[in-house]
This record gives sequence, structure tokens and C-alpha cells, in this order.
Amino acid sequence: MGKKFFSVWLCCMIFVLPVQAETVSISLVGVGATVSLPDGWEKVASSQEEILLEAEGPGGILMTLTCQEGEVSQGQWNLSLYEDSECDDLGESIAETLENGGYENVQYSLYPKDPVTWLRFSWERQGEGEARSYGVQYYTAMNGKSITVAFSSDSAIEEDSIAEIVDSVTFDQVLDRPEAEDHSWETRIIWVVLLIAAGLLTYAITKKRGKR
Repeated sequence: MGKKFFSVWLCCMIFVLPVQAETVSISLVGVGATVSLPDGWEKVASSQEEILLEAEGPGGILMTLTCQEGEVSQGQWNLSLYEDSECDDLGESIAETLENGGYENVQYSLYPKDPVTWLRFSWERQGEGEARSYGVQYYTAMNGKSITVAFSSDSAIEEDSIAEIVDSVTFDQVLDRPEAEDHSWETRIIWVVLLIAAGLLTYAITKKRGKR
């Protein structure tokens, strides 16, 4: 009787207990950070040095997480050190530049997630003889390194499916900015080029994968 009761109780507990979605945490050695991929996302082997992580998600969404380090990123150091108005000025300038570069329905918004301040961009693009593609990009600078988390798909991207990944990015430490000569205006101009380059990289990767 006791064993039968225990078996029935165990079966009931199995059905009652909530099912935990599988989350995979990945260390990003290049930037001293960690990102988590929720259930339904799969890591893909990266083929280029600047790509720290490439993954595919539900609905055919492609994610690339890239990092660049140099004079520009060293000058930016950490976007959280800037006023929101400065970031907004930069974001709006970048959005305008993207539109001039052939991207459609470009939208910009500031996405602060302490201690990280992200610049968020969404866009659509359709090259001659190609299907329309959709993209959402998050850009930041942290500890002297520029980081872009870009998502692209051949259909509209659900925000909830990607914000969870961006929110999961955590850094091992936030370093103080070293003293340096101010070249803010020069740096802002280069920021535009840097982000556009990251966008074109993501677009190129998406098209390359689509032709496989």
C-alpha cells in the first residue's frame, strides 16, 4: 500500500512541477562578459575573428555579437558615462545616416540597462532582386571596446524574443575610464561609420547564410 501510494504521489509531482526552460550561458572572453541564450536558440560556429558569437533562434532569426577595439572604442570607453542627450544626438545622427545608406523604416531609441547603455536601431532593407530583410541592432561601448548585438530575419522580429538576450549581457567588471585627451567631435563622426560597418557586416552575413 505504501509503495503504491508513493508511486502515485511521485507521478503527480512530475506533472505538477513547472517545466524549466533551458538557458545556456556563454562566456565572451573577448570582452570579459557573459550572455545567455534562452530555450530555442542555438549557438553557431563563428567564421570571422570579430564575431564573438553567432546564434540562430526561433523563426529563423540570426544573431551576431561582434566586438571591435581600437582608438575609437578607447575614446568612447563606456556609453554610460555620457549624458542621455549626447547619446540621443548620436543615435539620431546614425539613424539618419542609415536611411541615407538605403535602410528603410529606421527607428532609434536609447535602451539603458544598468550598468550598460545601449543604442537600439531597427531597420528594413531590400536589395535589388532580393527578399526584404528586417534587423534590430544594439550598440554600446564598455571598457574601451565597442559591442554590437545584431539580429536579422526575413520576417518582422518580435522584440520580446531578443530583448531577453540583450538584457542577459553582464560584464565581469566595469573599469574606470583612463585619462585621455578629448576628441569628442572626431569620435562621434567615427561612431557613425563604425555602426554602419557593423550593420553592413550583419546584413552580409545574413545574405551569405541564406545562400547556403
